[in-house]
Amino acid sequence: MKEIKTIEWDEKILDKNSAKIFIIKWSEAYWILGFDFRYNKELALKKKERANEFLNASKKLSLTQDFNVLIYLLWSCAELIIDSKLYLMPGQKPKKTHSDRREKIEKFQKSSVFSNDFIRTFTLLSEEKNPSRYATNAVSINKIDEKFINETISILETEINNLLP
Repeated sequence: MKEIKTIEWDEKILDKNSAKIFIIKWSEAYWILGFDFRYNKELALKKKERANEFLNASKKLSLTQDFNVLIYLLWSCAELIIDSKLYLMPGQKPKKTHSDRREKIEKFQKSSVFSNDFIRTFTLLSEEKNPSRYATNAVSINKIDEKFINETISILETEINNLLP
């Protein structure tokens, strides 16, 4: 604490999409968090809305008749949820690759960013997505059933509802 030279707070009028950042000056070095909360919140909201569209579309499909489309929609919804959460975290802007999302899920696996249920569901959907892509019936490598689909929809719905107001 003896090394703290100054603590400053620059108060300006902020709207509801803004944020205040507290920067502490340690000796001659600074720790600065460069993060555009307004821009990132807007992107996160767009991803959230899109995730909700995918989820709503999946609710209208049948496991037996639309298996491949259903899996793809649920998996896409999960990826959009990941993107939305990453946009809200400093320095974690998502890349447009599936491998980047998987790496970031692994990175935050032991944190509260992604629930264990979400990680498990995303992993199973990821494993299922490619084999089921061209399936004409409910062929599943993970023995996905109606119960799993209902649980997945519930988990994804909870994640979407907890993203942003």
